[in-house]
Amino acid sequence: MPTLESLGSSIRERGLAYPETYEECPWGERVIKVRGKIFLFTSIHKGRLNVTVKLPASGAALLTRPCATPTGYGLGKSGWVSLAFEKAADVPMEEIVAWIDESFRTVAPKTLVKQLNGTVSAAPASSKKAATPRKPSTATSTTKKKKAMRGCIALVGGDSLRLERAARALQEEGFEPSPLGEPNPETLARIVRARPRAVVIDLGREAPQGLEFVRYLLDDVEPAVLLAFAGVRDAALDRKARATTNRIALCSRQAPGDPAFITSLCALF
Repeated sequence: MPTLESLGSSIRERGLAYPETYEECPWGERVIKVRGKIFLFTSIHKGRLNVTVKLPASGAALLTRPCATPTGYGLGKSGWVSLAFEKAADVPMEEIVAWIDESFRTVAPKTLVKQLNGTVSAAPASSKKAATPRKPSTATSTTKKKKAMRGCIALVGGDSLRLERAARALQEEGFEPSPLGEPNPETLARIVRARPRAVVIDLGREAPQGLEFVRYLLDDVEPAVLLAFAGVRDAALDRKARATTNRIALCSRQAPGDPAFITSLCALF
């Protein structure tokens, strides 16, 4: 009889069977990527098999099942679905294979999607050279080579839509965005564990909590902090936000997904 562990390994191998895929383990989670973009999360935590895929076409129907929920941190709004299984007998492997396929086709470049007919097999990951991180080909531009090395940017704020827009813009620039949600102790703990290259904090409507969060962040972690306080209308809070610039890499009046903010961020890295 299969176990959750063996099924998790099968799911991992299936994800790695696609062209130019490789595995990484950021923040204690196992992810499968294609050309720097995640299309599959899989892990076993506290006796539960977790799978997360991007399903813009079939996600709505899948969310009617008790095993499925919209992925947190605003990702659910862009089609990401998280699945959780406590028993091996409840894991629908055939359907999961189809969902992985949809997720890959959604995330991968069109040139790779065109290669899929007849190329995807259930071959073990150990037999694939593509299971190791892909090196840029000679055809890759110098700009893209630089972008691939920019690293993880944590995104903090109370407006999930603004964080989602920021995440898309950062991904286009070659960063690995991680939307973490509201400024609270749990978010702070995740940043402490992950040690991202930089933290973007969107004050917005959460200005008082956000500024307190900045203080703890600078004291406990000291990463590069980028502060976005578009929409802050309180004059006292405005002065406090500006007063932090001596310890903050960027303090901007733009929202974190605005082109001007992204341009300023890219100039720092």
